[in-house]
Order: sequence, then structure tokens, then C-alpha cells
Amino acid sequence: MKNIKYLIFLLAFQTVLAQNIEKDWNTVYKNSITEKVYLHLNNVLYAPGETIHFKAYVTESDNRPTTLSDYLYVDLFDGGNKKITSQIYSIENGNAICSYTIPEDGASGIYKIKAYTRIQNQVSENIFEKTVFVQKVVSPRILMTLDFKKK
Repeated sequence: MKNIKYLIFLLAFQTVLAQNIEKDWNTVYKNSITEKVYLHLNNVLYAPGETIHFKAYVTESDNRPTTLSDYLYVDLFDGGNKKITSQIYSIENGNAICSYTIPEDGASGIYKIKAYTRIQNQVSENIFEKTVFVQKVVSPRILMTLDFKKK
């Protein structure tokens, strides 16, 4: 009889303990470790040879400045989705100030900037992407002759 009481007590205790562990895991799941990146660019239209200046904001899932990552990875892709460059910037207080100079011989087209932290790259979520336009501006050379009738 003692063994049966002991067994019932043990099963009841284990059931209560398992429910508490499940609640803890639900809390962890709801507050999962994620980061968000946003780049604030100085323009959306650039010419070859011009410098793209941007500021990065890196936050945790609750919009507080991140304490999880120390580095921000920024990739620049051309119109053919070919990676032109990859740069690494240091994150301080959730911010990073960055710049990239487009090569003088850079092709015109739609470029894509991709920014992420190591954590985002591992889980492949919340990776920031933005398109910018690179256009070589050539002023036309038109010779115009205007003839007005005299009255």
C-alpha cells in the first residue's frame, strides 16, 4: 500500500513539473532571439563614382538596440544579382555608420543592398534588402537652330 501511495505521489509531482517546463518553453518560444536590421540611405538614385552613405539600425525583436551581435554584414549586388562587394561594420549601441563608393566603371541598373547579422544569416529571417538605382547621366548634345519670321 505504501508503494502505491508513493507511486501516485510521484506521478502527480512529475505531471505538475512537466506542465511548468512546458510553460517555460512556450515563454522562450514566444520571446525567441531575433534581430532586425534597417538601413537609412542618403538617396535612392546614384551615379557611378558616387558614394552611398547609410546608417544601420540593428534592434532585437522588442525594438531595443541589439546586444546580441557585434558586426553587421552588408552585401551589394548588381542588376544581374552578382555580388559586387561584401563589407563588415562594427555595431555600437545598435547603430553602424557605413558607406560604399560605386566604381567609376560601374554598370547602370538596379542594385540591391542586403544587410544582416550573423544570427539572421543562420536562421535566414528578417534579412534587410533594398534596391537602389545607379544611372550614368549623359547630357545630350543637340545643336538647335531657331528661325523666326520677322514681321
